Amino acid sequence: MLKNRLLFTGVLLTLAISTARAEYDLVWAEEFDDAAIDPAHWTCPVHHGVARTAPDVAFYTDRPANVRVENGQLVLVAQREAYDLAAFTSGRLHTYDQRAFTYGRVEMRVQAPSQSGLRPQARLL
Repeated sequence: MLKNRLLFTGVLLTLAISTARAEYDLVWAEEFDDAAIDPAHWTCPVHHGVARTAPDVAFYTDRPANVRVENGQLVLVAQREAYDLAAFTSGRLHTYDQRAFTYGRVEMRVQAPSQSGLRPQARLL
């Protein structure tokens, strides 16, 4: 069974308050130190994945098998399994409509698998 993890150990966002020097005020931090994903900060969409050129082969779920917090880390797991007409399941999170920032500095620690055929992503949009 294909099982790959994308681990996020923390997300920090700081906004600049001075252009003369690199001074920042912390405005939001997520250390994943709770036992579960905080729905006040994160949305876990459930849907068939769609790529720009063709439908994705994955179905994104909110099941603990695909998305969970474990030992202070966000764990996203891709699995080869038939699920709702898809060949794979995976998980994703976003902060759309919950957090928005125009300027600032973002820090995150990510550990991603390097296996061929996978497209792990940690991005800001």
